[in-house]
Amino acid sequence: MAVITQYAAEVFGATVGGIRGAPDYTSSHGTYRVTSGKVTCAASDSSGSTYWLARLPSTVILRPESKIDLQAWGFTIAKIGIVTDTDALLSVADTTGLSDVSTFLAFDDAKWNKPLWEQLGLASDPGSTFDIGLFTEAAASGSGDAPFEFHWQGV
Repeated sequence: MAVITQYAAEVFGATVGGIRGAPDYTSSHGTYRVTSGKVTCAASDSSGSTYWLARLPSTVILRPESKIDLQAWGFTIAKIGIVTDTDALLSVADTTGLSDVSTFLAFDDAKWNKPLWEQLGLASDPGSTFDIGLFTEAAASGSGDAPFEFHWQGV
């Protein structure tokens, strides 16, 4: 058997004088960015409420570091996605028992390292932006906050 040394071109970039450079994520997937914030609900908010988190281009790649903290959220059920697929990124059936932050995707799962439009389950790139929202299905059980971070790469 042959011993192979191989470098992932998308991570290490081009060779210079036969030597691979340090990882260059900027040239392979664009600039690394973080969009963060917090949404707040009142105890009087009702089922069907939508809390907009971010507007992202369809071609960006969400990173596994993306997360939301639903531990102090006022709704029991939480879904994160787009209007046409409210749970495309995350569906939490009971936020009351959470002891940690929730992530949108895992390292090396089926959605990992794919453009957002594929992570959302679409068949083709619409060439536009997506409004990512936190959607509710039942009335709030109390007031609360949900801090979040979208880690992404792209244009």
